[in-house]
Amino acid sequence: MPEPVVEQTQDNLKERALSLFKNDKVLIVGSAGSGKMPRYQADFPAGAIGLDIDEPAKPDVLGDALFLPFTDESVPFVYCEALLEHVPEPQRVVDEVYRALKPGGQAFFYVPFLYPYHESPDDYFRFTKSGMAYLCRNFSYMQIQAANDGYAGVSMRFLVGFTSPVGNILSRLVRYPAWWCIATAYSTVRLLQGRKTELARVRQHFFFENCSGFNVLVKK
Repeated sequence: MPEPVVEQTQDNLKERALSLFKNDKVLIVGSAGSGKMPRYQADFPAGAIGLDIDEPAKPDVLGDALFLPFTDESVPFVYCEALLEHVPEPQRVVDEVYRALKPGGQAFFYVPFLYPYHESPDDYFRFTKSGMAYLCRNFSYMQIQAANDGYAGVSMRFLVGFTSPVGNILSRLVRYPAWWCIATAYSTVRLLQGRKTELARVRQHFFFENCSGFNVLVKK
């Protein structure tokens, strides 16, 4: 199998997925129990099918992400947000998504990186961009984006609380001002040393390598 094409992007892949997945029914894997299904029904007007292992949540389909109850190549779109860290075998879930997707079908994953421990009911893993590239290696094409904040924003969230509104507000307030302060200081020092600024590398480190999580958009 040829190596997949992997593109690192700063585009908002979650917004792109919400736009792309409007043309056909979307399988929401593992989110029916989170109370988000009404939002997904609005986001995906062609239809959203919620699959969850939690029977009291009354999902559209009661099932396990490790054994998706769908035939091969039968699903056009899959949306999987903040699930892979909660399953003991994330590779199996990704492989099941690949199996169920139609040829040319697309899937969206969100996974945490710098994020606190949270049981729901279990919390097993955190993911890097290299780790997601490996998990999704069977897909022909993938795009990976750092979700939300770089390390300045993540620091604010750790101080105030990842799930608190105050943490979210502070993260947004400090993200870009902190970046421009660091970029200005770094560029000045490099120029005084007669060296190239290499701002692209610093920006990648600031935003991409120290983020709270990753958005991944893949195509079969």
